[in-house]
Amino acid sequence: MLIEASGRRSSRLIAVSLTLIDPFRLEALRECKILYDRSDNTGYRRQSMANSIIIPTDGSEYAEKASKVGFDFAEKIDATVHALAVGDVNQTERSAVGGGPPQTVDDVTELAETWAADLAAAAEERGLEATTVVRSGHPAEEITDYAAALDADMIVIGTAGRSGLERRVLGSVTDKVVRTAPVPVVTVRSDGSIDAA
Repeated sequence: MLIEASGRRSSRLIAVSLTLIDPFRLEALRECKILYDRSDNTGYRRQSMANSIIIPTDGSEYAEKASKVGFDFAEKIDATVHALAVGDVNQTERSAVGGGPPQTVDDVTELAETWAADLAAAAEERGLEATTVVRSGHPAEEITDYAAALDADMIVIGTAGRSGLERRVLGSVTDKVVRTAPVPVVTVRSDGSIDAA
């Protein structure tokens, strides 16, 4: 991907590889305009500006921090925010085997509808165009499937910052999205710092 980073004194082009396995830190990304994206490795796709940014939400503080970064991007590049929430079928499966209170697909879908509506309302309060999307299934799969179907320009997603054994055993939705998304992914850590992959 080629991005234009506009500084106070000059603009410069930065080449960013999206094929790296490990995300890298790119603090200047907030000031960047995506010019070219070669995410499918078959050729360059011209992008004068992004027009669709997916911001997945699970109602958590991490999703809220990511939404603020996503809103900043959307304002800078006049993009539509797609507030995406997934009714996580993992929750219904866990409750069925004694992992928590009983939850039906309807329960988790209702929660997802609330999260998506809240995120879209926050985007609209900032003067952004927003749409709500609610899906049911496994979150990482639903997020990447929606990004592919929409041909989205970017996903901005929060991360809980898991580390060590918990991350290796459980993985995370964010990790899976970063590894499998067909579009660029910006991850936002709990401290508000960002990574691009």
